[in-house]
This record gives sequence, structure tokens and C-alpha cells, in this order.
Amino acid sequence: MPNPRRRWTIRELAFLALIAVLSMVTKPYVKGVVNVITQPLGIPGGVAAGTIYMFWVVLAGYMVGRPGSVFLFSLLQGILALMMGFTGPLGALIIVSYALPGIAVEVLYLSLGLVWGDCRQASIPCILAGAVANISGAVANAILMFSMGGSLVLVLSPIAAVTGGLGGFLAFVAGTYLVRALGIDTLSQNEATSEGAGSQ
Repeated sequence: MPNPRRRWTIRELAFLALIAVLSMVTKPYVKGVVNVITQPLGIPGGVAAGTIYMFWVVLAGYMVGRPGSVFLFSLLQGILALMMGFTGPLGALIIVSYALPGIAVEVLYLSLGLVWGDCRQASIPCILAGAVANISGAVANAILMFSMGGSLVLVLSPIAAVTGGLGGFLAFVAGTYLVRALGIDTLSQNEATSEGAGSQ
């Protein structure tokens, strides 16, 4: 059954903006702690901090629950990073760095025939989203910022998958609590159910 929602609502856009702002406000603190460990080893901080970074990415998709939401969220993160000066050596390319995980998740869900309603029924789609998002982000940063070779990227990818997957699982737990316990949501239960049924 096709998703009956066609237009973005103010509530959906507000959720994406709120989560994006929260993710960027907390990032310097997360990055500071992680870099103490990863910089001496020459490892991109995003690989280790992927649990927190991808938590926000997957939570955005979980809460808004429609195709394109993760890409839009990631793009908004990149714009905020540019505005806040969190560009590092990438400059304006930081927007591309942030957008890639969103694109990867959208492609993953499209390829597997998944919708965000599936993420509300089980944790596996959320875990997959977090893993793929973190791998794409970590690989992009490893190449663009650290000029790492292919062999080292292959070593980092499984670590990124594990930390990103954990972030996806935590997003599933948090999203479930927000929706079921607190009643915070952007779509009705009927819409969430129809999305899950449409993928079967």
C-alpha cells in the first residue's frame, strides 16, 4: 500500500530541525572526548563516535518515518555544520560529508524494499541503517580528510559498522520510548502500521 502522506508537514520539518540542532550542539563534546583516544592512533573520530552520530541520523528517520527524511536531515546537519564553523579541512565540502550517510541509508532502504514503518516493528532495519550510514561517513572522511589507503579503510569499515549499528539500535530504543511512552510522534499509529504493511 503506498504511503498516503505526500506533502511534508510543519511538524515533520520541525522534528528534523530539532533533532539536527540537538545533534550539532552536542557534537563538540562528543568529538572532544573521542578525539583524545583516536587522534594519537590516526583513526577518524567519526568511526568511534559513530554510535552517537548515527543515533541522531536513525532517530530522525524513525520519528519522521518517510522516504527522504534521513537525506534531508543529513543535509540539514551539513548546512548547520557549515554555519557553525564545524568544517575542519573540508570547508564547504562538509555538506557532502554529512549528506553521504543520508544518501547511503536512502539507497539501502530503497534497494531492500524497506520503509521506516519496518524500523518501528523491529530493531534490525534501524541497526542496518546505522551501520551503513556510519560506514559511508567513515570511509568518506578517511579518504577526504586523512588520505587513507584502501587497506586501512577496509579495516575501519567493520568498526564503523559495529559502532553505527549500535547507534541505530539505541535510536530504535529511544524512538520506541518517545512514541509509545510519551506519545511524541509525527504520524498516527494507523500510518505507521500501513507503512510496515506496505513493505510486506
